[in-house]
Amino acid sequence: MTGSVRWGNVTRTRPGCAMKTFGGAWTDEKLDRVAKYLKAYNLALKAKPSPARPFVRMYIDAFAGSGYRTPRSGEYPSLLKEAEPLAKGSARIALEVVPPFNHYIFIEANRSRFERLSALGDEFGDHAAKIDFIHGDANDSIARICRGTDWQRTRAVVFLDPFGMQVDWTTIEEIAATRAIDLWYLVPTGTGLSRLLPRNAKFGPGWEKRITAMTGDKNWRPVFYPPRPDQDLFGERIVKVRSASIESIEQYFLRRLRTCFAGVAPRGVRLGPKDKAPLYLLTFACANPHPKALALALKIAGYVIDNP
Repeated sequence: MTGSVRWGNVTRTRPGCAMKTFGGAWTDEKLDRVAKYLKAYNLALKAKPSPARPFVRMYIDAFAGSGYRTPRSGEYPSLLKEAEPLAKGSARIALEVVPPFNHYIFIEANRSRFERLSALGDEFGDHAAKIDFIHGDANDSIARICRGTDWQRTRAVVFLDPFGMQVDWTTIEEIAATRAIDLWYLVPTGTGLSRLLPRNAKFGPGWEKRITAMTGDKNWRPVFYPPRPDQDLFGERIVKVRSASIESIEQYFLRRLRTCFAGVAPRGVRLGPKDKAPLYLLTFACANPHPKALALALKIAGYVIDNP
């Protein structure tokens, strides 16, 4: 696959397209950490002795948004509000990474955000020929890219930054099967899984199906609701009460990632507003099983995770 291959039609922006409002300082932290990895990743691959046909280095952002995000009120000090009314989104940050990637793929399902996003092709003229914009579903788009790319000659970083539980486990498996992708996945531990696990195990319509689709695990119920005996006036009975905490949900998902990736960082980064329960866990997984590549990826990711 080369930069000339197109996975979707490029649509230029209309003025006035909506931009998404995102978290707070924790959002900056998330993007800063990913940007550090992207820079180190490109430096490491460029420094390797080049074969006759060097690897194409690709960045894939499956929930790219508009390229900007509107900070929440109070996110920036008052003196900075006029200087930076809009914060950079993940797509824009990736395009500013030096050394650059050989190829960028930005995916966005929302029409208005996509139109704003596609304007980055004009703004980053030096990269324009290397950028593909896809207006479509992230799961379907990632599957097509994973199946249609020559991974013998391509290496990639995928960033999955969903608003909720939109990522299916089949998408995670597609990424792992390439044996060539490094994945940063913002897992919605607090905004998704934790909220969909009621204490009394009585689920709303479609909740169980969504949890199964996200985790890829049909046997998640005894993990989060282990049966235990309970004594009442009518004798002993077996009840199911939620035992899952944020910590156990995090560890569960890290274990799930280890079932299909060559390597997974032993811990992730908790993200969310200060003094509140975590909303997300930023995780890292490497699909490349080559010992040297795997060790280097985990070393860089570990440094990024341990050093804000």
